Amino acid sequence: MAVSAIAAGSDLNAKSNEVADTAQILEGDGSSSVTPAGGLSLSTASDTPAGATLPQGANGVNVLKIRASASGGDVELDDLVLALGGVGATANISNVYLYEGSQRLTEGRSANSSTRQVTFSNLNFKVLNGQSRNLWVSVETSTSATAADTMSFSVVSANGAAVSGVQGNTFSFSGNSVGTVTITKTGTITNPSLGQQNAVIGKFRVTAGTENAEIQRLRLKINNASDHSAFSLYQGADKVADGVYASGDYVDFAFTAPYTVAEGNSRNFDVKAKIGGQAAENISIAMDRDTDLVAVGGDFGFNQSVTRSGYDGGAAAATEDDANTCFTSSAATTNDCSFSTIQGGDVTFAFNGPPAGDVHSNSQDVILFSFSVTSAQNVTVKDLDFIVYGEDNGLANAFVPGDDTTLDSDGLVNTNGEGNLKDLKVRHSNGSGVLLSPLELDCVANTTACGSDGTRDGAQTIDFTDDFTLTAGTTYDLELTADIDNDVTADTEFGATLDVSGLTIEDSNGDNLTLGTDIIPSGDLIGNNRTARSAALTVALASSPVSTTVVQGTSNVNVAAFTMTAGVGSDVTVSSATVSAYADEGGTTTGTLGGETGAQVEDFISSCSIYDGDGTLLDGPAAASNSGANFVFDDMLWTVPAGTVEVMSVYCNLANPSDTDTDVFSWGLNDVSADMVASDEDGNSVTATGDAVNHGGTALGTTVGTTTGVASVAISIASAGTLAYAPDPGSPNADILVAGTSGNVVSKFKFTATNESMLVTRLTVSEEAAEDDNFGTNATTYTNNVASVAVSYPDSNGATATATAFMSGNEAKFDGLDFLVPANSPKVVTVSVSVPGSNRDSGGSAQSGEDLLVELFLDATNDDNFRAVGQGSGSVLDDDDPTSSNTGLSAFVIHETKPTISLASGSPSGAKVPGLDEVLRFTVAASSNEDVVVDEAIFKMVSTDNNGATAAGSDWNECSSAVSGNSVDADFSLYDYTDLGTELDTSSSAWNLLSSTGANCEATADTSIAFVQLELVAADDLVIAAGTTKTFSLWFDSTGASATNDDSVRFDIPADPIASAYIDSGAFDVNGAVTGEDTTTLTIDTGSSRPLHGDVVCLSSGTCASTDEIVLVTNIDDDTATALYVSRGYLGRNRGGSGATVADNTELDYLPSSLVWYDDGSTTDDTDAFEDEVSGSYLVDNLPLIGGTIIF
Repeated sequence: MAVSAIAAGSDLNAKSNEVADTAQILEGDGSSSVTPAGGLSLSTASDTPAGATLPQGANGVNVLKIRASASGGDVELDDLVLALGGVGATANISNVYLYEGSQRLTEGRSANSSTRQVTFSNLNFKVLNGQSRNLWVSVETSTSATAADTMSFSVVSANGAAVSGVQGNTFSFSGNSVGTVTITKTGTITNPSLGQQNAVIGKFRVTAGTENAEIQRLRLKINNASDHSAFSLYQGADKVADGVYASGDYVDFAFTAPYTVAEGNSRNFDVKAKIGGQAAENISIAMDRDTDLVAVGGDFGFNQSVTRSGYDGGAAAATEDDANTCFTSSAATTNDCSFSTIQGGDVTFAFNGPPAGDVHSNSQDVILFSFSVTSAQNVTVKDLDFIVYGEDNGLANAFVPGDDTTLDSDGLVNTNGEGNLKDLKVRHSNGSGVLLSPLELDCVANTTACGSDGTRDGAQTIDFTDDFTLTAGTTYDLELTADIDNDVTADTEFGATLDVSGLTIEDSNGDNLTLGTDIIPSGDLIGNNRTARSAALTVALASSPVSTTVVQGTSNVNVAAFTMTAGVGSDVTVSSATVSAYADEGGTTTGTLGGETGAQVEDFISSCSIYDGDGTLLDGPAAASNSGANFVFDDMLWTVPAGTVEVMSVYCNLANPSDTDTDVFSWGLNDVSADMVASDEDGNSVTATGDAVNHGGTALGTTVGTTTGVASVAISIASAGTLAYAPDPGSPNADILVAGTSGNVVSKFKFTATNESMLVTRLTVSEEAAEDDNFGTNATTYTNNVASVAVSYPDSNGATATATAFMSGNEAKFDGLDFLVPANSPKVVTVSVSVPGSNRDSGGSAQSGEDLLVELFLDATNDDNFRAVGQGSGSVLDDDDPTSSNTGLSAFVIHETKPTISLASGSPSGAKVPGLDEVLRFTVAASSNEDVVVDEAIFKMVSTDNNGATAAGSDWNECSSAVSGNSVDADFSLYDYTDLGTELDTSSSAWNLLSSTGANCEATADTSIAFVQLELVAADDLVIAAGTTKTFSLWFDSTGASATNDDSVRFDIPADPIASAYIDSGAFDVNGAVTGEDTTTLTIDTGSSRPLHGDVVCLSSGTCASTDEIVLVTNIDDDTATALYVSRGYLGRNRGGSGATVADNTELDYLPSSLVWYDDGSTTDDTDAFEDEVSGSYLVDNLPLIGGTIIF
């Protein structure tokens, strides 16, 4: 019809709206306001696709969504002209289509190369008054589309009237190619019969190329599609889509979920349908257009290019042919389609199933045979025969004739003189009722005449003589059903065959129709084996739980679990279960039903419940009955599906008897046939099997006091659980604690509870470094360094809780804690301290150089420092109960401030030319409390002289100042990196060259430099202001190094001690025993050599041992030359070593410290007294510092 009120040349106005981003698939709808003209208005839908970059060859790309609306009456859109916009050739677009939803409305159209327009005619697209419909513009892009070209589409005219403003977004092309999906014919089709259900009418293969192919929709052309019904698509045994007849010869298959074919793989698909139409008609199936297969690529996310030359309905597989010769040629079986011919006569019978499978005995109306009968004229069926079969010869195939001539319960006849098949009848498949009245087997006597005659126990004919009429064009879908006896032998195969020789069918004139001409088929229709499976329930012990130990009072303990396996014949419903309980006071797994003296089930078990494998409560809680022997669960209806395995778990709540022994309990199913009450789907009783589950499989007595076999799973019930703690692996290493700071983590402890959860309510920590330094038991010498102590832990709600306490003596006690340690799930307590301000400041008490070691403290004598409560048993643990360890904790050192050394960005490495140049750049940062003063530093020199020693020994990396060419003090300089023009070492005498032993080597020929020591005078000390960072640069004159031989050098800052062995001081020994742990003055013998300021000294008996005390020389007495002022217990060694006394004549072995720094911010040295501000490199962050290797 013409569009009302619109003449050719009139304008159609439309409003262009904001667009929404949509997926590039052929579906969806949208709406927008429009400005109508006449009866029809067009607009750009609000969800028209957003622009995108398309790969070459993208198929079925939606580029514009048009909304057509009608007002003032119904209207019809017949002609629509689109314009191709953008920068690019029309050849970029292979075809343009119009769709409504997933339905293709047109054939493909190309864009005119001159006008760039695409014209669609004869659309017959009707829009009802007041309603709207949507059109999608979908394109196939060329596989050779030009990269960077663009395209868009707009509406130019509709029904001859100009249109403006209906415009899609702009798309561009990339240089990439979309993947290709290929569809090809496969296999051959067996001619289906008229009326046949689920007949295979099509076979094809889909192959994914270079991308995964996600198939979302498929349209197939099926000639005379409207004659058939119930279309479906299968991949193997799985249905992946239902087909819906669209129009013409098209069927659309919409996938329930997209089906993915992996890159490089193929999948075969079958098209099935219920066959209608007429006998001798052909069924051809192919794919008509590329856009009819929507397969989104896994890489680019666009519809892939489609190759359908092998399933296009053409004559040749090699080329794409749209001539559709498959649908017109009599030789269609050789063409690119699936082809078959409908078989049928005046009356056609077709077999429709069911497939081979299981049925259960003692069941009613079991389908043995499904079929359809279709008539082309009015007929009366007078006689319909079936042969029914019962497997009785051990071949597991009902259709093999004969039986075993034995009186038994398999086959068709059982030993009770009854048929295993009863009440055989033919009924309509749609549930509309019985067509042919029930019959019984002709011979069922349990005699040689029937049960063992060699024939009738294996096969008998059922002759239905009821008449029924079929009118012309009618199809009946029917099924033969039977009841299966409960006495049939399990796994007996049954089957049925439609015996066409027994058919008697008359036409309306009373003439008999002829088999093979009037009646199709001429041969019997043979069904499938139906296997009778009896309902069964087999009970066994589950693999979990396993034997374990729990404590009295614990709730919800999984004490046992049993698998319940239902046979394939039927679902099994359990309505009652009786679980037996056993106990042994002697602690063995051989228990007594109901328990024994000292271990009675009723005393130890409060109640039990049973759950399924998903944790759903089946029944309970139930208390023990029968003197503790049984827990009865009889208020349940639990279904175990046929052929599946479910789990029944027993959970119990334990009581708190006054018993201190550990007793063993077990749970089992003693007499399963009596303990389990179950039924099948029809309410028939099912006898469970699997006696004495959990007790050796041996049948046991049911009398209280009977002794079991050995239990596989047993629960030991102890009076209380245990608790242990030890340092956690995440406990911090030794470090410097800065005065005036808080939240310093000093130790972590991992608590492990066994057998029951423990709630810790009291903990005590103690400072132990003073005692380790020989100040005495529970010494409080170092507690001045602790302002407060805090612990953090997981509480009973799983949240992190904290508590704070203060030192009393050397202890801090925490009461009222809520620290829950679940059984077998360790938890950690973190201990942190707040350090007071320095004692150099008013109100402060922290002493630089003192140690701090915080441990957990137990006092077995007073039992008042620890308390935990068992959450099951209620038992209380105090100081002498937990298994404890503090081994492995680290001691911390107190300082007013601290330095942090780091390698600076841009520190030299790689190739350099020999000569004076930077060799190391590093930073020193001071904490915010106080300035850091650096007085001495040692740089480790690692070098290679690939030229080898020269004859004169004048190698660049050797340290004899007497040999020309060796390095000398003046070859080294240190700078502030911000001022590379001013040396920080004002004199070369500040530098000392050391050998690998740490001794001065400047007078030793042919000795490689191992260390370079910088000793600054007070005026040159390096001061790093509090809270700031300075960068320093070390320079070295490497003249003499060989670039030809790739000599190399690297400078590091080592940690103390700088060498593995200390330097023997010779005659310098301790003169007189030192007895005070706090003594800082050592009187020494006189001699030619002695330790100096900043040296690390081992107080040894000859060779420095791991138990010897190590001290740091803070100053020396220049007047008497017999006094060393030292900081005791350096490098974490205890004061006095292994004892409290430094013996007379203790040897003084020494090494220079790699870093000597002051923590009081002062550069003043008092050479005649101990100074607590002096420290070495011990615990300075990031030492050793490794520089970069320089290659010449």
